[in-house]
Amino acid sequence: MRKNNFKNFLSIILFLFAIISFYGCSGGGGGSVSESLIDSRPKVPVSLNLMAAPGAAAIPLTAVGSVEITVYRGSISDPNKVVFNITRVEFASRRAEIGVFAGDTYSIVLNAKAKNDPLADTEFVYKATVDSFFVPLETSSGGGYVSPLAMNLNQTSQIKLYPARIGFEPLDKRTVKYGDVFGKITVAVYDQFGRIFEGAKDSITLSADPLDNTTVTPAVFGQASVTPVNGVAIFTNISLSSESGKTGVTRFAASIAASASSASSVVTKSEDILIYNQSNKPVISSIAFQKQPLPIAGIGRAWESFAVALLDQYGNVVDTDETVTLSASAGALAGTLSVKAQNGVASFSGITAAQPASINLKAAIPGFSAFSDNVKIISGAVSKTRVFVTNQTYMYCYDFYHGDDSSKLAVRAVLASTIYLGSIKTVKPSFNKEKLYVLDDNNYFTVFTGLTTESPSSNVFNLGAFNTEKLIDFAPSVDNLSIYLVSSKSVYKWHIVNEPNFVIANTQNISFTNTASAAEIKNNKLYLTGDIVIAPYDFSVYPPRAENQIPLYDRPSGITLSGDKKYAATAEIRGKNIYLINAETEKFERIPLGQPELTGGAYLKFSSYADSLKLYLAKFSDGNIYSYNVAGGAGSVIVADSYASMKPIAIDTDKTGRLVFTLNGSGSAFVRIFDAKNDSFVEDIMLNGGNGQNISYYEDVNAMVAY
Repeated sequence: MRKNNFKNFLSIILFLFAIISFYGCSGGGGGSVSESLIDSRPKVPVSLNLMAAPGAAAIPLTAVGSVEITVYRGSISDPNKVVFNITRVEFASRRAEIGVFAGDTYSIVLNAKAKNDPLADTEFVYKATVDSFFVPLETSSGGGYVSPLAMNLNQTSQIKLYPARIGFEPLDKRTVKYGDVFGKITVAVYDQFGRIFEGAKDSITLSADPLDNTTVTPAVFGQASVTPVNGVAIFTNISLSSESGKTGVTRFAASIAASASSASSVVTKSEDILIYNQSNKPVISSIAFQKQPLPIAGIGRAWESFAVALLDQYGNVVDTDETVTLSASAGALAGTLSVKAQNGVASFSGITAAQPASINLKAAIPGFSAFSDNVKIISGAVSKTRVFVTNQTYMYCYDFYHGDDSSKLAVRAVLASTIYLGSIKTVKPSFNKEKLYVLDDNNYFTVFTGLTTESPSSNVFNLGAFNTEKLIDFAPSVDNLSIYLVSSKSVYKWHIVNEPNFVIANTQNISFTNTASAAEIKNNKLYLTGDIVIAPYDFSVYPPRAENQIPLYDRPSGITLSGDKKYAATAEIRGKNIYLINAETEKFERIPLGQPELTGGAYLKFSSYADSLKLYLAKFSDGNIYSYNVAGGAGSVIVADSYASMKPIAIDTDKTGRLVFTLNGSGSAFVRIFDAKNDSFVEDIMLNGGNGQNISYYEDVNAMVAY
């Protein structure tokens, strides 16, 4: 009874507070603003001009560096101020622009590092603050306006830069004869912050490094001491010689001696080099596929290029133009099957096969031969899907090649690349699957683009301003322009594309733990999962708010949205209920998909292959994959596995919706592949790292995204 009385009392207080807020008047400075006015407030651009503080030493126009500007909502002395905006600009521009809402009070903290010119070896640290400024509301005579703000830079410290590390670029040759000339050897200098040290002035000396007592240490001839230019030293016309001329392994060492600008010497080593004399000249002793053919190919369709290398007795590529001949273990091949090697490597392209088979290619020269990995020849065309799998430290990029082979889908996979990230927390794609987002435990947010290339490019954002509240999850927006960042205190809508700006909603009235998750089900409508509720946040108004929280029987395990944006779905953590959500009306419908979970979680994903919208459920407890036809209202079990090692921990589909992948990471890491065309199991594919070992040998896998 007391609990109910307290609820009634709290409701009355909140109602009175709402009335006061609605009829409140705007004041000067930091006064409160009518909510009806707040909802329609324009965003006002504010220019910041960077300049030396009065009385401080002038900053040269040639100065370069970086600037980080943190904008807070609230004055600098307000203990309840919150981060509103983090902006980074180049120091050389001497200006920045931020976007803020009219009707609020803000404060600014600017931190900068700059050198007086690019070649300087001293970096100055500056700080500037604006304790408080108010942004006027839009008036009848025109839009809100804030005069440019002067950011008076005060020098707080200076840093002496020094060469902390040097590194070789890959050598242009690794097998040489005594006296052979290296065209170019490049060594870069890095400062203590890992940046190219353009101001490096000390010369770099090149020498031969004695690996151990089984190797050779020849003399270095040529200009072996070079002063770096813009942080890079280039050695030309370097050769190696020795009195004994014994064949063996050596390598270069590059060093910077201790000096006034470098307290200690800095040394680095190159790759190993095989050096020989004429009597011990390398000879062909084996042949190997340097680049394997793709694991699956269509009849009569040209394969991507692959290469065969001729190797010497030391395992290095021999500089030869020997002719390599290609054949197959079964069936006939067409195309150019005999190719002359160039510098010891024979490249084949345009090869085709005439009939379905499972084959190995044979590459041969007189006296030596090698076989490729297995290649499956199918009747249909071949497509490629890239799948990203992460554990706590690495992201593995796998290419899955697939196509219709008579009545069955055939799939093979190869490891494309491995990317070190470290402390991975959450991995999600953009809604259009053109970008991949990674949040780590240290509040660094990485955006990967060029996802189909051999090595996707990345852009890293330091969200360190949130370290006091630790980000729990994030959700990409359906328009691919923003990211919702979720902490235990707030949700931040981050306009990552348009501007580095944050719109904030308070979540402290939502009961949830560190298992909270979020998803945008339509533009500006974010669903945030709490302990036993879903809180629909409306970001089309300001401040964003959650009304009409949706209670559930058990904690929800996440939300997924269909590709056509018409439906969303959520599962309670034990799978007691699966709900289909109409994204337009936001009505919930319980659907018969699977059985209640006993342990673990339930993972959901929509597929819309051939315009047939289906919802797939992967359950950890029983290893089952369930399918639900949204239009037909019917469900089915695709495969049942009770083995302890067959536990799915993630599910995703490729862009076409044809392939359904589940990531299984209990005991051994592998992907199960299902065909959405007829809801059938296709294949299990083990996930091995670059050394051939299953990746779960290092750490449990925890995320998967398919493209």
